[in-house]
Amino acid sequence: MAAGLHVLTNNGIPATARSTKLDGDAITIQGYANEHDEANGIALLATQAHRSLARWSDIAVLVRTNTQREVVAGALKKHHIPVLTRGQSAVVAPLLQEVAALTHRYALADWALELRMASEPDSPEFLLSEQVNEFLQDHPTGAAHGSMFMSWLSTVGQRTNLSEDGIELLTFHAAKGREWNTVFIAGAEQGLLPHSSSRTAAQKAEEVRLAYVAITRAAEKLFVTHAAERNSRKANPSKYFVNLPLGETTAARMPEEIMQYAKAVSAATPKGALRAWRKERARQLNTTEVGICNDAILARLEKELPSSQEELASLFGALTAESLAPSLLPLLAQFTAPNTK
Repeated sequence: MAAGLHVLTNNGIPATARSTKLDGDAITIQGYANEHDEANGIALLATQAHRSLARWSDIAVLVRTNTQREVVAGALKKHHIPVLTRGQSAVVAPLLQEVAALTHRYALADWALELRMASEPDSPEFLLSEQVNEFLQDHPTGAAHGSMFMSWLSTVGQRTNLSEDGIELLTFHAAKGREWNTVFIAGAEQGLLPHSSSRTAAQKAEEVRLAYVAITRAAEKLFVTHAAERNSRKANPSKYFVNLPLGETTAARMPEEIMQYAKAVSAATPKGALRAWRKERARQLNTTEVGICNDAILARLEKELPSSQEELASLFGALTAESLAPSLLPLLAQFTAPNTK
């Protein structure tokens, strides 16, 4: 990581040498001459990233507008990179979120049966029901729940049967609640990030929140790209990422505005505290955050705020709950105390 980090200079945001991402990894920022060069650059970088990944669908490209999406999609196809359609992503992702939230084997079995009966043979839904049944056969005794199924699915590489493989190309809004190994944020320019339509204080705050959502979708690698010219008009780098030499890759720090937003979320809400806990535990165990627990389980922890090891066991199983309780229960307790409600 470069010692001298490119930082925000607009709006009087100072430079510091703090970590570039919430998890300490660098953000790679790449500048291009125009939106077409940018799209081709994303395709080349994605090809390089894919060499160390099992599937193209471990990569996502996030855009602020659908117009950007069309340009990037064209470049990916030109480079023979498969792109998942919105329909393909829309079918599989909600189903995986549903199954991840199930808490015991009987719920998994019932869910798989209902899905199978309502699906066409060889459809993504039908194939997913078969994967659940295979998981239950591999785990005939002991705990078996949705979080375990998701870990099993990732470990054995079974997701390849659920849909065609391909990069996911979607807007910031559509990326909520999702996570990928490698994420590209395209169009980091004034007018797109933040969007030119944001005029009121509330709209500007929403832009910061959306940028935060996009930046935190990456589990391992984050690339931010921008163009010097878009639609034949000069484009300036986003105020979130400034002073970037064109054509150079630069390690850049997390934007100060977004760092402050993230800190506020972490300090004030169970969701932020739980995400920070998961990130730190994954770092300690040298695993992915999803390997600790997926977003669906995290959402249930936030909603239910379990206060005992037995309550944790209903989400994780007895053995995992015993391991997690010492660090997780004290964290949750601060949000169930009378003075924090």
